Amino acid sequence: MFRRSHPSIGSLLVLLALAAGLVSCSADAGDPTGRTWTLLDLQGTAAIDGTMVTITFADGQVSGSGGCNNYTGSATWDAGSISIDPALAATQVECDQPVMVQEQAFFSELPTASSYSVDGDRLRLTADDGETLATFTAAAP
Repeated sequence: MFRRSHPSIGSLLVLLALAAGLVSCSADAGDPTGRTWTLLDLQGTAAIDGTMVTITFADGQVSGSGGCNNYTGSATWDAGSISIDPALAATQVECDQPVMVQEQAFFSELPTASSYSVDGDRLRLTADDGETLATFTAAAP
């Protein structure tokens, strides 16, 4: 006669460990830290070719390049909610006018973001009304 086998305690522990790993992965899916994000578009307008507008999140700070000048500022983010202090500090280099216009628009939009979402290699900053302010892609490490 054949006896139906039951999963062993070891098998159950392996399944529980795998399930815990999946839960922790999904919790990290909304975390913007640990990557440099490169601007794809600002309020629906594509970033100027040849400019590198970036943002990174670490230790209560956002920092990066506005395409011409480097910037830094304090910020808080958690569970999709974000607040960026409008008093961003930036270097004061002059660049071509279109790049400067894009940079000033970027610096102006950052503090108006109230939420963020991370979906794979995409970061989206949105306003209170749900309007997408900026879309980024994760830069290659």
